[in-house]
Amino acid sequence: PAPAALLLETATALAAVSATKMATTRALVGADGFIDEIVRVVDTRTDVNTWTPVRTIADYAKRLAAAAGKSTNVELVLEQTKMGGNGPLMCDALGALGTGITYVGAVGNGSLHPVFEPLRRHGHVHPIADPAITIAAEFEDGKIMHGKLESLNEVTPANLVARLGGEEALDALLRNVELLAMVNWTMIPHLTDVWAVLAGRMAMLPVGVGPRLCFFDLCDPEKRTHADRRRAMQTIASFKATGVTPILGLNEKESAEICAAMDVEYGTEDLAGMRARIRRLIEATGIPEIVVHPRT
Repeated sequence: PAPAALLLETATALAAVSATKMATTRALVGADGFIDEIVRVVDTRTDVNTWTPVRTIADYAKRLAAAAGKSTNVELVLEQTKMGGNGPLMCDALGALGTGITYVGAVGNGSLHPVFEPLRRHGHVHPIADPAITIAAEFEDGKIMHGKLESLNEVTPANLVARLGGEEALDALLRNVELLAMVNWTMIPHLTDVWAVLAGRMAMLPVGVGPRLCFFDLCDPEKRTHADRRRAMQTIASFKATGVTPILGLNEKESAEICAAMDVEYGTEDLAGMRARIRRLIEATGIPEIVVHPRT
């Protein structure tokens, strides 16, 4: 359908979900967290209050290339600091629909960082590591995102269990949610291990208790090895043994990267080709539901 028709169809479907249903649904979401600093790159400055930005990424690239062998200084002007990260933004969206949320992730070390305070209005928040930082330089034709990700190394199974209060506390949390969503795999080195622990704890819950759906997002796995990608696919598929439905979300680029890792033919980018690609990925990975959203 045309974009306007698709938007109307989506809005109608969302409106058909009863407020009572959304209010009684609970989700456990994790596990990243970013402080997003939105900046502009200064081109020229005439005084303390007056400056012009570098207009395009191409202009910025030329400026940097001209500094090769010479060095240069780049001034950044902070325009906004805001909550970021796949998990916090997904949590905020689900919460806006009325879903009760428990968020576990890199949103503070011991105490919640103030930028993530809006998450509390949707439910409970458990900080397990300091947030990462994105310095997003915005231009007229796009943005360049510089990431400082070291703190995400602390998102580990041990920290998750310890900050929640032990394995029994984790089990109690899993018993009381219907949706598990663990996102931003690429940037969290130990997230596959976290998934494996969650699958193991869920396997010990009574039949019919705990999440019915588990959603997984990779977030551009290009920099991860094929072996890492294959292990992630195996771990996601392992959730089937817990009696739940694992769902993998991909964009077109990500679907190509998983095809490469799983030795699956990518095929064509039309609708029929995309459907055929998804069927091949389902067969190769053992993940029963895969969503690929195209650019068009």
